[in-house]
Amino acid sequence: MLDDNGPKHFLSTTLMWSVWGFANDHDRWLANIQYAKSKGCDGIRSLGSVMGNSWEGRKIDPTAPDYEQHLAGMIDESFANGLRQF
Repeated sequence: MLDDNGPKHFLSTTLMWSVWGFANDHDRWLANIQYAKSKGCDGIRSLGSVMGNSWEGRKIDPTAPDYEQHLAGMIDESFANGLRQF
């Protein structure tokens, strides 16, 4: 990838539950992103929508009234902890 500092090979990890975790299990979510950063990750990938029976109780619904607030908060706090969103 290329950013303002030039080309770089970015290391990232996927937190499928990131939006849900930010809103519902914040301490665990924060511990996970801090761990990822401590291991050299530059960013995280988050799923924007998670539905179905296997996600019961942990669904991420982009039509929920608070979805944009949680998504924006998760992105902002990730960035404040040194992680980009990919």
